[in-house]
Order: sequence, then C-alpha cells, then structure tokens
Amino acid sequence: MRLVRLLGIAIQAEGLRLRYQIRRIIIRLVLCYGILILVFCSATFGHIAGWYWLCERLSPLQAALVLTGVDLLLALIFALVVARMTEGRVESEARAVRVQALQETVESVSLSALLVQLMTRLMASRAKD
Repeated sequence: MRLVRLLGIAIQAEGLRLRYQIRRIIIRLVLCYGILILVFCSATFGHIAGWYWLCERLSPLQAALVLTGVDLLLALIFALVVARMTEGRVESEARAVRVQALQETVESVSLSALLVQLMTRLMASRAKD
C-alpha cells in the first residue's frame, strides 16, 4: 500500500513539474517570437534613421560598421535575458518531492524483496525440519 502511495506522489509531483516546465517553455517561445518581431522592426527603422544620421558625420563604411556593432550588442542583451529564465520554485520543489518519493519507493521495494527472500528461506528451513 505504501508503495502505491509513494508512486502516486511521484507521479503527481512529476505532472506538476512538467506542467510548469511546459508553461515556462511556451512563455519563452512567445517572448522570443515577440523579441524577433520587435528587433526586426526596430532594426529596420533604426537602421534607416541611423544611416542618414551617421552618413552626415561619417563615411558610409563607418556608418555600416557602427550599425552592425549596435545590432550585435542588442542581440547579446536579448540572448542574456532569455538565458536567465530558469526553473522556478514550484518546479524545483516538485522535482525534490518526486526524487524523494522514488527513493522511498526503491527502498520499499528492496525491503519487500528482502522480506520475501527471508520468508522463503524460513519456509524452506522449516520444511527440512
């Protein structure tokens, strides 16, 4: 009975963890798509405005290099924001509950196997007597 209860707890904890993990992944995907769209639109209009402004002060080649550097810096900032999104508190706790329940299940099964072997040997030794 304890084994079934522990397996049930492990399954519930894993389900909770997976739900939150899927939710986080979906949110990350939506945010990444939004980032891509906004970066594309902003970069397009920013390039146009920046190109005209920079060409008044620099050569066209220098203006292109400046715009390229700004693009790379923005891409790095966005990549860092996405990379910082990690597993939340609920997911961590659900994982810990799952691990503990599975460990106790293994211990319970091992204890049951030992008891079965002990009972078998006791029965065999009594049968010899």
